[in-house]
Amino acid sequence: MSVKQLNITICDDEQDTCNLLEEMIDDIAYDLNMQIHCTSIHTGDELTNSILNDSDILFLDIELPDINGIELGQKINEAGYDVKILIVTSIKRYSLLAYDIRPYGFILKPFDINTIKRHLLRICKALDEHHTKFEYILDYHTHYANISEILLFESNRKKISMLLKDGHQEDFYGKLDSVLSKLPDYFCRINKKNIINCRYIKERTNLEIKLIDNRTIKIGDAYRHDFETSLIRSMISK
Repeated sequence: MSVKQLNITICDDEQDTCNLLEEMIDDIAYDLNMQIHCTSIHTGDELTNSILNDSDILFLDIELPDINGIELGQKINEAGYDVKILIVTSIKRYSLLAYDIRPYGFILKPFDINTIKRHLLRICKALDEHHTKFEYILDYHTHYANISEILLFESNRKKISMLLKDGHQEDFYGKLDSVLSKLPDYFCRINKKNIINCRYIKERTNLEIKLIDNRTIKIGDAYRHDFETSLIRSMISK
């Protein structure tokens, strides 16, 4: 794990809850040899642009005095802030309601330090992967692409096309086997011409898969076992 520093904001109207979370996070930081800076606030109004921009993780209580936490989470997502939201609640049924804001996890009261530690480790892993780059040579210069943004690679003789999930495409010279060796294990060679990111599979049958951009790609018989293995790994590591 390369992430060694985190900025965490706790948004909860109960000071005792904030204090307890901060104590648990301090213990986890010591155990993991990390620097974690915590800021506690008690209303939605206190969540300024500056705090959201500087925060890696937001512990967000659903029941705030000035705004419902789910509504606040929706506003944060719509504004495009790059912060991982962990929903804090004492009521289990709120977990289902909160799925609309795509939280990174749910933490039920009373708190369990092992649950909090597991969520923090998972987020650290995601932050690691988000900043991991794929290196390739184009026009005699080294270029980099975020691995988390790569949808697929396609081979056309000696040239490889790399397609990102935003539709951008880069072409460079290389071999698929060499490309695959540089990628995490949730990427898979699915046939002679294609490597795909299994996390961006939208649908699948026994014969083909459909990616999030709605393109379909056939599964080669010789690659089926490796594809199934990579698919399982992609689900476990999410």
